[in-house]
Amino acid sequence: MWVVDEAKSLGFDLCGVVRVEKFTELSRMPEWLARGYAGEMKYLADPRRSDPSTAMPGIRSAIVGLLNYNGEQPLSTDAAPPGDDR
Repeated sequence: MWVVDEAKSLGFDLCGVVRVEKFTELSRMPEWLARGYAGEMKYLADPRRSDPSTAMPGIRSAIVGLLNYNGEQPLSTDAAPPGDDR
């Protein structure tokens, strides 16, 4: 598929095209949020997260790309002085 090849040429590790539908698995999300599990991530309460068509009416498919940011480059803490527990 050309879109996957293009994504890989742009540096994405994985790419795919998926059908967009409501995430029924998120029916427990209100309780999870009420328990405070989202912490400071207030954006998780946005109802558009469970049904993409509320944000983009008529949407049928989405292109999803993955970037692995745990690569071979040194970690940002590698340059920290010894004993600096960052």
